[in-house]
Amino acid sequence: MALATKWKGSPMRSVHWLVTGGLGNLLQSMMITTSPWMVTQRLHITRFQGLGWHTIWVKNGDTGYDDIRAVIEEAKSVEDKPTLIKVTTTIGFGSPNKANTYSVHGSAWGAKEVEATRQNLAWPFEPFHIPEDVKSHWSRHVEKGAAVEAKWKAKFAEYENKYPVEAAEFKTLIPGKLPEGWEKALPVRIWGCFLLVMNIPVKFSRL
Repeated sequence: MALATKWKGSPMRSVHWLVTGGLGNLLQSMMITTSPWMVTQRLHITRFQGLGWHTIWVKNGDTGYDDIRAVIEEAKSVEDKPTLIKVTTTIGFGSPNKANTYSVHGSAWGAKEVEATRQNLAWPFEPFHIPEDVKSHWSRHVEKGAAVEAKWKAKFAEYENKYPVEAAEFKTLIPGKLPEGWEKALPVRIWGCFLLVMNIPVKFSRL
């Protein structure tokens, strides 16, 4: 996201980025170091406050939909720093016997618990059935998405005419390809280490 704002001709400075992630993403995937004590104490808000982030906590993520909508708008209004929105939810919400237990994540519920959960959530529909009102609600995004895509393609065509070199590089990066001759830009020592690592599986396969 930060790199996108530096791209030549980029309009990304006026865009709001919303990224969703679970606890594992915050503790493991993000390159933010902290002490084991802070991780085990679940001081996630304190952790990001210490890094200068604006933080908000929605304590009822199970049914607090209006609260979630409100804090997203609050986050948009903060322009001088990133915002962390912590949403606390109950794993297995709605299950009479398994909600907020590890077995929700690590084992099958079984037909009886599934049926009990359906009754507890007042969901009378057959399995895998999508009610018409739900289908129509989500189907409206098809037309909206097509319009957004067409607008993006037109904008990128203008960008490609104005910045052909950068656009070509962008089109290479999107599918995850590396530009031709990329290895020549690496220092000799790093390239040698790369070749060594790449050859390790080959050497072991010959043992």
